[in-house]
Amino acid sequence: MSKKKWVFITLVFVVCCFMTTSSWAAKKIDFYKSNAKDFIRKLNENGNKGIGNAFGLTQDEEVVLIRQGKDFNGENHYRYQQTFKGYSLWGMQTIISKDRSNKKVIKLHGAVVQGAPNDVGSIPKKLDALGALRQMQEKHKEKDLGATWNFGNEKYGTYIYFHQDSKKALLCYVVSFFADTEKGNPSHPIFFINAKNNKVIHSYDMLRYADGVGPGGNQKVGYYYYGTDYPPFCVTANGSTCTMNCTNVKTVDLNHAYSGTTPYSYTCYENTHKEINGAYCPLNDAQYFGQVAFDMYNDWYGVPPLPFQLTLKVHYGVNHENAYWTGDSMLFGDGHTTFYPLVGLDIVAHEVSHGFTENDNNSNLIYSGQSGGINESFSDMAGEAAKYYMRGTNDFMCGYDIYKAPNKALRYLYNPPLDGISIDHVDDYYEGMDVHYSSGIFNKAFYLIATSPGWNTRKAFDIFVKANQHYWQPSTNFQQGAEGAQDAALDYGYSCKDVAEAFAVVGIPLPIPTITVTSPKSGVNWKIGNKYTITWNSSYVTGNVRIQLFKGTTRLGNITNNTANDGRFAWTIGTLTNGYQVKIPGSNYRVKIRSVNDSTIWDFSGYFTISEDAPKIAIVDKTPPTFGHTVDKGTIITDTFRVKNIGGGTLNFSVSDDRTWISVSPNSGSCESQQKSDIITVTITTSGLAYGSDNTGTITVSDLNASNSPQTISVTVSIRDLVKCKLYRYLNSSIGDHYYTTNWNELGNGAGGYVYEGIACWVHNSQLPGTKKFYRYLNSSIGDHYYTTNWNELGNGAGGYVYEGVAC
Repeated sequence: MSKKKWVFITLVFVVCCFMTTSSWAAKKIDFYKSNAKDFIRKLNENGNKGIGNAFGLTQDEEVVLIRQGKDFNGENHYRYQQTFKGYSLWGMQTIISKDRSNKKVIKLHGAVVQGAPNDVGSIPKKLDALGALRQMQEKHKEKDLGATWNFGNEKYGTYIYFHQDSKKALLCYVVSFFADTEKGNPSHPIFFINAKNNKVIHSYDMLRYADGVGPGGNQKVGYYYYGTDYPPFCVTANGSTCTMNCTNVKTVDLNHAYSGTTPYSYTCYENTHKEINGAYCPLNDAQYFGQVAFDMYNDWYGVPPLPFQLTLKVHYGVNHENAYWTGDSMLFGDGHTTFYPLVGLDIVAHEVSHGFTENDNNSNLIYSGQSGGINESFSDMAGEAAKYYMRGTNDFMCGYDIYKAPNKALRYLYNPPLDGISIDHVDDYYEGMDVHYSSGIFNKAFYLIATSPGWNTRKAFDIFVKANQHYWQPSTNFQQGAEGAQDAALDYGYSCKDVAEAFAVVGIPLPIPTITVTSPKSGVNWKIGNKYTITWNSSYVTGNVRIQLFKGTTRLGNITNNTANDGRFAWTIGTLTNGYQVKIPGSNYRVKIRSVNDSTIWDFSGYFTISEDAPKIAIVDKTPPTFGHTVDKGTIITDTFRVKNIGGGTLNFSVSDDRTWISVSPNSGSCESQQKSDIITVTITTSGLAYGSDNTGTITVSDLNASNSPQTISVTVSIRDLVKCKLYRYLNSSIGDHYYTTNWNELGNGAGGYVYEGIACWVHNSQLPGTKKFYRYLNSSIGDHYYTTNWNELGNGAGGYVYEGVAC
């Protein structure tokens, strides 16, 4: 039996809130896009110290930071838990998202309860959550007094619980446990018990239904073999014994019992145990599918789905037609008349993903009400994603592989009502609806998104995973869940419009992406050659924008084909991207800004006037307009100059060069009338130029709208030649010896039997003449000369060599 106490998370960051206690009753505030703006404004005005104040909390209430992190866009997400006198409010978390600078709040998700202290009142000195747990377990045994009950995964704690029916905040014991008997009737109840009168005010069942080689599959999907048709599944080998116990996944053979923890072992390496109810080897499937689920989350999102090893318990009970997530493991029945053994890939991924959702690093969606429907739907989505990850395709039918009827499945994401029970529109939802049936709302939206042009199953799953990580919290409702998914689409750069259209089909309204041009305004006068800033606002527009110039209804061309959707673009009125030059004054010009990704998202500016300005005249501010240098090869030369606008308007110039050994930085700039530009740096690299060469190049400064464009600067560079000296060779044919010297007449012709032959080679030295010398040493005993640039390299007499002097 496992026993775990719910312990309050360490207070990493506490924000105390000081306000005069008011007399209002508790009120839950859910954050939506429609009301979040005012709270975001208050948060930005007050800073971190004013979070509770911005939410209208009182002196004894605190907002506790429980987790923070940075996403792939550089945005910073902070998840807070609301507390009163140290007791957490059940399911009340708030996620505050800040921009990359970590200074400005840009998003707000979650919920808070105002006025909780007035409902809760005084806190009893003695509280006994463990006692409440034991009472509920004894009460649960009454379901079958003759059975032997096993309890596990026990949790208990004291919380403030906002009761939806009474709209009151109550001090409650919250207890839960997994319960089962030898008859195989598992459940996972959770109880909310008023701590002041011990009455149960709410409860529900949290039970989630749901390299070795060998066979797998069933009569519906067909027979396949791990190690041939699919890669082997993971096992641990010890001698000749293979055990299904790996780092991430462990598989247990319950052998028709209802409990057990020992991983299944067999003689390596092929496992064929056992064929049952039309399935060829459910144990092999469980071990392999469990690893697939882990790998999908790790490969796609860089995180494991669970913070612990996944345990899959196969062959649960006799003829048992269900599968369950217990909170720490999975149970799979062998089916009977309706199902094959319930070890299907989507079923395994579904149950594993309940663990992902419950992880404290993610939303921990409450498994009832609207949040429960989202919880269940997310696991259905994960099942489809796992099929797509493993097979490259998926059918949007949950449990199809394990359903015996030829064309039936447990749930149909593409048409949820097809099962006769599930819904696909919020109008059909009612409080208390089974979460498996209300999941159809988000299942249908997921299907619509995944099959939209430009999308696939992975991209659709991306946004719901990120929403689960950063935008959902325990009590998230349908509207908040959809808004979180749209925010995640914006983060990924996916189409927010497609997400909005999908959720509109299921009755959840989301903002439609919009662009609003704010400048140029109607009636303004912009002058040719001058620089102006085009501005706009956008909402849920992913990707970049295109800016176009129109004259009346005629599009003249693009001001820019593709620029960041940051609300600002500096435009110097001149040439468009298609080469069209704006030179005709007029009063009916306007700018159109549209999404690059979606041409249906656009807006026009008001009509404005374009007029002529005084001509621009550019000059290169350097006298004389030339650079000239004589240097050694390898020298790097740096020069600078400026450009001056001696005319009107704004000069926007470019700088180019015509030689690879010349580079300029920056290669463009601007300057207003009668002003100079920033410094232009010229770098000349001589390593590739030849010794003794004279080299010329040109730097060009141009602006098509300047009356005297282009302007040029001449660049000349001369590379000094090498210093050279000659080595001469003599031959003594009688002994076959050559003698080398820098003095062509040193031996004379025939002296000592040596006859002069001519120049042996040139000795090159790239230094200036006279700055580097060759010195000569003589070994008279063997008649040998030694040449070096270090006059003291051998010393005087070392090795028999005596220094003679400068050779050249």
